[in-house]
Amino acid sequence: MSKSKSKKDPPGSPKPGEPRSEAEKALRESEERFRSLVEMTSDWIWMVDREGFYTYASPKVKDLLGYEPQEVIGRSPFDFMPPEEQERVSRVFLETIKSRKPFTRLENVNLHKDGRRVVLESSGVPIVDGHGNLLGYRGIDRDITDRKQAEETLRESEERYRALVETTGTGFVIIDVEGSVVDANAEYVRLAGRGDLTEIRGRSVVEWTADYHKERNSAAVRQCVKEGHIRNLEIDYVDAQGNVTPIEVNATVVESGGTRRILTLCRDITTRKRAQEALRETNEYLESLLNYASAPIIVWDPQFRISRFNHAFESLTGRRADEVIGESVEILFPPPLWKGRWNASRKRCRASAGRPSRSVSSISTGPSAPPFGTQPRFSLLAGRPPWP
Repeated sequence: MSKSKSKKDPPGSPKPGEPRSEAEKALRESEERFRSLVEMTSDWIWMVDREGFYTYASPKVKDLLGYEPQEVIGRSPFDFMPPEEQERVSRVFLETIKSRKPFTRLENVNLHKDGRRVVLESSGVPIVDGHGNLLGYRGIDRDITDRKQAEETLRESEERYRALVETTGTGFVIIDVEGSVVDANAEYVRLAGRGDLTEIRGRSVVEWTADYHKERNSAAVRQCVKEGHIRNLEIDYVDAQGNVTPIEVNATVVESGGTRRILTLCRDITTRKRAQEALRETNEYLESLLNYASAPIIVWDPQFRISRFNHAFESLTGRRADEVIGESVEILFPPPLWKGRWNASRKRCRASAGRPSRSVSSISTGPSAPPFGTQPRFSLLAGRPPWP
């Protein structure tokens, strides 16, 4: 009776624990590569079941939220959110599960293990079986706290900037290199003679420039683009009713994100222009009084240089104004006969009129004052005396 032989594995069979086929070996290598990638990435890789509970959490969760992976598994994402965020995100997530669609860049606030708030950006795709049944979701979370803080800081800065721009009383407009309006404050809209920003956005600033200044304004835009700035440009704007507003323009070219813009400050100078015109008219009137006064009048500066010489003085001295303007006043008074009376008159004028900077002398004829037979009277304008 023969004995049965025990079965042995065929030669070359794998030992226990070794892959039994090339496919199994490739699968294991693929899993190892995936695990290495998951552990090295800066994002948190996760998986949840169809009820929304974590079934997998990569080690990165420790860096993002302060929890070990095993502390997260079996819990819901909402367990790590503040109450108000739980309500908001749960509505979005439930709609996503119902639709079985992927979601991307869902921002959500989480509480770190130490209590601080962390803003995550979540993206995920559905997991389904061969029959199309939803098994859960897999995805990644990225920490965007620093970015959100930077965005908030920028937003607050822009709000402060906007508040400042709107309350300065100066027109502010941003235009492109072609001169078209990109943005503007309410004061600039007023200067342009319009009621709302939408009426000027995208339009050229030349449109509401007075016809006689259109070419000057166009040339100024080109100059600003070329040289990087424009200073103290004076032009007139005209509104729809034909009312003219004189403005002073100062602009600078800036570049942001590869795009060049011209930041422009426009100031209403109507009051200044009126004051300048009033001063011009006053000066013309005073000049007329000076020139056509019956008494000889001469005006000199603190260095005793003659600056005014009226017609009566021309008749008295026989000198023309263009011969003496800019010359020393002493040429009119010969030292041998006049020096003593001249110095005495200066002292009396200084004592009676304070500390002036310019002097006006009115000289009337008289029988006892050689060589012209005159007797001077002095009056001083505001400032420091023009003599020691």
